[in-house]
Amino acid sequence: VSERYVDLARDAQARTGIPTLLFDGALDHIPRVARTLGAILHRPQQAETLARVAETILAMPAADTARHTVYYARGKDGLLAAAPGTDVTRVFSLLGWTVVAPGGNGTFRTATVDEIAKWDPDIIILSDPAARGVLASPAWSGLRAVRTHHAVFAPSVPFGWIEEPPSINRLLGLAWLKGSDPVGLAALFNAAVYGRALDATQMRAITDNTISFH
Repeated sequence: VSERYVDLARDAQARTGIPTLLFDGALDHIPRVARTLGAILHRPQQAETLARVAETILAMPAADTARHTVYYARGKDGLLAAAPGTDVTRVFSLLGWTVVAPGGNGTFRTATVDEIAKWDPDIIILSDPAARGVLASPAWSGLRAVRTHHAVFAPSVPFGWIEEPPSINRLLGLAWLKGSDPVGLAALFNAAVYGRALDATQMRAITDNTISFH
């Protein structure tokens, strides 16, 4: 657990006076963390449901077993690339995909469209809805992933599907990229994990501009 999250937990405890527990949010630790938290909160049945959902998603095979290359980035210009081998790109690591990004230090690194063209990733995933216009620009529209409709925006409702926050929400992204239909996936996950049934309007808002990876 990074110092950033340790500091946030300490600050929350200091401000609220409520004892605060901080758990490792790594995807493959979620089943164990759910069961531990269920025992602490005296909700073992709910915890077991969450743990089994997590185990099922982690174990499910990918519909497409190809080892894709992927470019994942933040920012309204789509150029703040996430580096490989970081917690931010853990979902892709579990899939066996190769993350492309500039060399250097830090979790996020500034890329250029020319660099993306040279990497020629199979899939482009952007996290910032403000970047929607860039895909239609001349510079981006020539990229293979854009031409083949494999450039998408990562869903982020109610939480990010790919990276933020680093917790159970990222199971949605893992199942989505493994090939689950995003609409059905969102419906089942929200009901089982968040205890909320979504209506048709909410479903469209969550899965807007997603595609099925299969």
